[in-house]
Amino acid sequence: MWNRLSNRIQDTCTAALRAVLFAAAYFLSAHLGSRLTHQPSSFTAFWPPSGLYLGVLLLTPFRQGPFLVAGAVCGNIAFDLSCGRQIVVCLFFSLGNTLEALTGAYLVRRTLGGTTSLERMRDVLAITVPAVATGGYAEDPVISHPVEHGFTASLRKPYTLSDLGDILEKTVVRKPPIL
Repeated sequence: MWNRLSNRIQDTCTAALRAVLFAAAYFLSAHLGSRLTHQPSSFTAFWPPSGLYLGVLLLTPFRQGPFLVAGAVCGNIAFDLSCGRQIVVCLFFSLGNTLEALTGAYLVRRTLGGTTSLERMRDVLAITVPAVATGGYAEDPVISHPVEHGFTASLRKPYTLSDLGDILEKTVVRKPPIL
């Protein structure tokens, strides 16, 4: 009994330490993204913590998820407060970023059957298609007219919303075989 309790305490401490380290990594990658954004801007166009958040959720056991979410929320709020944002705005940004990462992790795990691997093309597409799909598209006003939104340059995505729909239909939607 004591061994089991000791193991649980050790697992909890390990998960808490990972959450603190993840919060720091989230905070630093958020600052990296803000450094790559034309200033002054009220938002960051390139957000490295999104990929970090998704990757960490996919590569760690499910039961450690709450610790990681807490770490990401702390890192996100710390970054937003360091940029002078109000706490309410910080909370909404954290909520949006968390919902994005949790949804992405759920979709990838559901598509891959609970495992994360890059050995098959299907697995690679399951990870990249949601990232591309949620990353903005050519008809987004900020992407299509970057100068009007304070950017001096941009990297255009080579597709429109209808192109994105076609790609998603071909790669994600499974059609029954014709008999």
